[in-house]
Amino acid sequence: MTREAYGQPRIHPVLGVSTEARTIHNLRTGEVTVPADVKIWTLACGWVERIELIVHRGFLLLLIASYLLAASIPSLGQSLRHPVQVGHDELQATVSLSRVLLAVLLFLAGLSIDLRMLWNAVRRPTPLLASLLAKLLVPTCFVLLLAFVFAALGVSPGISGMLLGLALVAAMPTAGSSPAWAQKSGGDVALSLGIVVGSTLLCPWFGGLWWGELGKLLSSFDAQHASELDDLAISVFGTFFLSWFLVPSLLGIVARYSLGSSRRQVLQPHVRFLGNVILLLLIYAFASTSLSKVVDANQFTQLATAFGLAALLCLVNFLAGWLTGKLSRFDRRTKLSMLYAIGMHNNGIALLLADSILPADSIVFLPVIAYAMCQHVVAGITDSIVIWC
Repeated sequence: MTREAYGQPRIHPVLGVSTEARTIHNLRTGEVTVPADVKIWTLACGWVERIELIVHRGFLLLLIASYLLAASIPSLGQSLRHPVQVGHDELQATVSLSRVLLAVLLFLAGLSIDLRMLWNAVRRPTPLLASLLAKLLVPTCFVLLLAFVFAALGVSPGISGMLLGLALVAAMPTAGSSPAWAQKSGGDVALSLGIVVGSTLLCPWFGGLWWGELGKLLSSFDAQHASELDDLAISVFGTFFLSWFLVPSLLGIVARYSLGSSRRQVLQPHVRFLGNVILLLLIYAFASTSLSKVVDANQFTQLATAFGLAALLCLVNFLAGWLTGKLSRFDRRTKLSMLYAIGMHNNGIALLLADSILPADSIVFLPVIAYAMCQHVVAGITDSIVIWC
């Protein structure tokens, strides 16, 4: 005689497998057996969870590995950026897998936005407004100061191209990974989400106010990159930004509330994992052309300059986040959220916008790619300090 015991149904969103945690108990011998299909499903779930944990904990190492892979094996990454014609006749369009991946990444970011948390952030306007003000002003002033210095010194076109990359990073909103870092360090997630959404709405408008001044400074010593800046301005502050950024994000928000709370709870742990994997693929794809070109030409001084400028901007932004919280005398959770939100920029959008205008091997990509690594290094160091303090 046997008796079957049923547990709660489990659905794994990554594997797409649904079954019941079932055991068969032999009442005569006392043996408990598990059917083969349940064993396979449990084993597969365990492997997926281990992979998710490895990506989560070792994201920085995987990020560095993607740079090394891009420099040594760039062919696969370059194929991800290869444009493909879709549709026919008047409905024909040119897209690349990298753009599709970025749209999915932005959709996942929208899927993580809780409107109730946003309302909680709006109900405390002082830290939100202080953070947005610092987010808009600090990187802008830093980039304009660098442009003024470069114009006075008459630097080479390569350096001015990197300045254009820094300007693109400075014009971007807060990174979607900022709330995750804030949550990991014990920060205010609601405030982080508020800064992400607020900066997304304000950055395109505010960037249009100062990119003209940057263009005047660039044109005084580098007409080529000044022209590229004008083209990027149309992309950043025009309909391209709306179609490729806001639309996927809004679709993600709609999908979040269409799924229902129970399905959201099941999917949420895997959303960040999938987002991290896509971000690593995008970094690899865009770095494959820029880094391989630098390595092939032995232009390691140029690479060091890009990382140096990106690291300098990153440190200035994180310092601004720390000072804003310190001078405002907010509580510890608020200060941590402000630190990450002001310090981190959305590199995925910057790469997409640059890819829509500039040549694949443009030097402008280098500081954008470098900033992605710098901000996660600084965020990881910050998190370690928070844990030990």
